[in-house]
Amino acid sequence: MRGDIELTEQEERGASLFKDPLKGNCASCHLGDTRDNKPPPFTDFDYVNVGVPRNPRIHANADPNYYDLGLCGPLRRAGKRAA
Repeated sequence: MRGDIELTEQEERGASLFKDPLKGNCASCHLGDTRDNKPPPFTDFDYVNVGVPRNPRIHANADPNYYDLGLCGPLRRAGKRAA
């Protein structure tokens, strides 16, 4: 991304797929633009559920109104991991 190396043909195809909004579209969330000569963050700092099914072994998932908010969830405690 910095242009330090020349990508192989296979790597170029992968980069094109990564950027193509009609195919992989990875770059829509995994930002790759460098800003202020700093490496790209490869994230837009947002969470999107990509369709992974609920884990039935997690008791809270039995409630259809329960949404796992991950690190932003109600079980989060500053400086401590949720049990």
